[in-house]
Amino acid sequence: KKFRELVKDADVVSMSGSVPKGLDGTAYQRLVKIVKEAGKPVILDTSGKLLEMGIEACPTLIKPNIDEIRMLTGKHCDDIQDIIDAAKTIHANGVEIVAVSLGADGSLAVGEEGIFRAIVPKIDAVNTVGCGDSMIAGFALGFERRLSVQETLRLASAISASAALREETGFFVKEDMERILPQIEIKRL
Repeated sequence: KKFRELVKDADVVSMSGSVPKGLDGTAYQRLVKIVKEAGKPVILDTSGKLLEMGIEACPTLIKPNIDEIRMLTGKHCDDIQDIIDAAKTIHANGVEIVAVSLGADGSLAVGEEGIFRAIVPKIDAVNTVGCGDSMIAGFALGFERRLSVQETLRLASAISASAALREETGFFVKEDMERILPQIEIKRL
């Protein structure tokens, strides 16, 4: 009941990580449904059973890593085409956008608008811990601003890359992000 009330005031909802003890694998699935019923975009960033069951509620975006995408689809994902095919399968099953981080090789986004790859410039990474969370924040900001998938992927990639430039975990400097943003190349595949 409290969550339903909170969702009314949200522009975007992001759910990440594990859930408190006592909640089962359906926790995110139920929460995603509430957000979708409220007509708001919802990002789900979790793993294992929580991810497997959560995607049944068709979140707006998930950002699986290679191991998670293998788990969800049973595909090997040994090359970029395998990864794209796996993401397309998840998208076809109802997840609006499947974003796959490829580390230093950038990222992919598969959705209704098409398949896009973000190519990030070479940076001197200091700390990559929290870059995935920073990327999720970028996706949330892109949704809040109602940007296209391409521009949302560009923004999320720039925030993630700028976070890697800092020692603090999950922290970035706006000037770093603004410098990197125009250097991010988005290719339609």
